[in-house]
Amino acid sequence: MAGITMILQTKQRNCEQTTQNLIDQLAGWGLLTHARAEQLRSSQRSTSRSRSELLSDLVYSGDLTPLQSNRIAAGEGESLFWGPYILLRQIGKGGMGDVYLARHRSLQRNVAIKMLAARFAGHVEMRLRFEREVRAIGKINHPGFATALDAGEERGIPYLVMEYVSGQDLATIVQKKGAFRARTAVRILLQVARALQFAHDQKILHRDIKPQNLQMQKSGDVRVLDLGLARFLNSGSVDDEATLLGSMVGTADYISPEQAADSRRADLRSEVYSLGATLYFLMNGKSMYSGRSIVDKLLAHRQEAIPDLDDSELRGLNAIFKTMVAKSPEDRYQSMAEVIAALRELLQRRQTRKQVVLQPLENQTPVNFQKKSNRKVPDTRAICQVHEETQVWE
Repeated sequence: MAGITMILQTKQRNCEQTTQNLIDQLAGWGLLTHARAEQLRSSQRSTSRSRSELLSDLVYSGDLTPLQSNRIAAGEGESLFWGPYILLRQIGKGGMGDVYLARHRSLQRNVAIKMLAARFAGHVEMRLRFEREVRAIGKINHPGFATALDAGEERGIPYLVMEYVSGQDLATIVQKKGAFRARTAVRILLQVARALQFAHDQKILHRDIKPQNLQMQKSGDVRVLDLGLARFLNSGSVDDEATLLGSMVGTADYISPEQAADSRRADLRSEVYSLGATLYFLMNGKSMYSGRSIVDKLLAHRQEAIPDLDDSELRGLNAIFKTMVAKSPEDRYQSMAEVIAALRELLQRRQTRKQVVLQPLENQTPVNFQKKSNRKVPDTRAICQVHEETQVWE
């Protein structure tokens, strides 16, 4: 019996020592303040929690995030640190890598860090594509794009630090709340078109415009995200086309016919098409064309008739939409500037409505008539005069 007691006491001391070491480690990493660490040490002497129990309690109390707790439990705590940043939680995942919400340890400012997936660390072509995205976003300084803050390499993996944009992407919003009304959708499109026009002026083509890459904040501002497929126009470089030759660049539901056929043929007008396809989704909650496979959708973009867009709320919107998604690039708006002009004209067009105003007849003497109550009531007959009232939508 005494031997069992000694074994239990030894295990308890080892547990306490392991947990105390964990607290010291977390404090050393800056995940716990010195005051909070001392508080935990004091409570640990009386509770004797295991390492896993302590980590669970720290997640519950908000001292750690689930991502941090899981990494530390797996013995991968050091992987949370990228230069001066510490990872908080994963907020995105793409074909090239992952995006994390992180915090600068000195400035205590939240940022978004996009890093190349570890499996591509030695992949020359994927590293070139990631570096191209870094260069592209570094050239863009516009409120319609997330701002690049830093870039570097940690443990052989390149990463990009960007302004953290809160909110939800437009695809998620439509999925949760339903389609947008016409005027709201057009205002969203105007924001995106202005951002893309700025990028085009910098000779940058996004090549993957879709609702999933458009983030709306609580303020209603929309940001363009993910320049992972961006291409520099007239750069004279063929590195990206050489690596992507034979593969589709873009997303099947929103890609233009010419870009689907050959990514080297994509230009500003291809972006106009993708933005038009995005407009259709925002107003209908579904993509322009359905299909059981990617090939079916790509063929539909090339061959099927363009669907109508309900423009009962904004007359003329269907015509603008059909021009944006014309099969031939020559039949579309030739630049984002033309798209912006068309949408602005649509919103600013004077809409007249007839308002009925009751006014008493001039130079008329009220006529009395008898009701069953024998009470005399003045006749308030009036004429309907039609007035035109103009309303301008911003």
